[in-house]
Amino acid sequence: MNDELIKSLRKKIRTRDNGPAVDAMQKLGIKYSVNHGVSYNEIKNIAEQFKYNHELAIELWKHNNREFKIIATHIENPNTVTIEQITNWVESVENTEIAEQLSINLLWKIKTAKDYIHKWIKINNKYSKKAVFVLIAQLAMRDKLISDKEFLSYFNFIYDLSTTDNIFLKKSISLALRKIGRRNKNLNQKAIELAKKIGEQNNKSAKWISHDVLLELTDEIIKSMFN
Repeated sequence: MNDELIKSLRKKIRTRDNGPAVDAMQKLGIKYSVNHGVSYNEIKNIAEQFKYNHELAIELWKHNNREFKIIATHIENPNTVTIEQITNWVESVENTEIAEQLSINLLWKIKTAKDYIHKWIKINNKYSKKAVFVLIAQLAMRDKLISDKEFLSYFNFIYDLSTTDNIFLKKSISLALRKIGRRNKNLNQKAIELAKKIGEQNNKSAKWISHDVLLELTDEIIKSMFN
């Protein structure tokens, strides 16, 4: 049954080929064995037809096909997926786009995902780490029940990884810390303190992260949100 669905998906995707988008991704170092350059909106519309199809999601993820992998993140059921499966997905992320799509479309929706952040951040894969930071940013924006203590527990590895020389990773670190700092007054103050500490390091990436975070979190408009 899934073989027929996959064939059907291939046909739908091929009719939406976007060569210039593929070229642009390749220039950014985002590579796949198969990439049709289909827009996110079109991929999402296709995925809606297969919502919560766990078996199909598993099959699609096995392919190094951009559209298949993104569809898999949309159609997997966050309430029934196993942590073993998702850990495997996080470990196997091969580029920055899939790291983002996995976290934005699926990871933050899994109730137990936050319990594995400290484990996943230790995976020796820069794209896995990026997925974790995007997950943290999503949780900071969307999950109102997570305690300040939980977010503060991420500060040690945020600091430790702030000297990364990977541009996509440093941007995701900044994103996570900025979203944490927008959550409430306490976390705003704590995030500013951490950003200043990060900036004291003799490292270009750390100084960039520090500047990027402080520029946003010390803004009067942001500060006024907590008065």
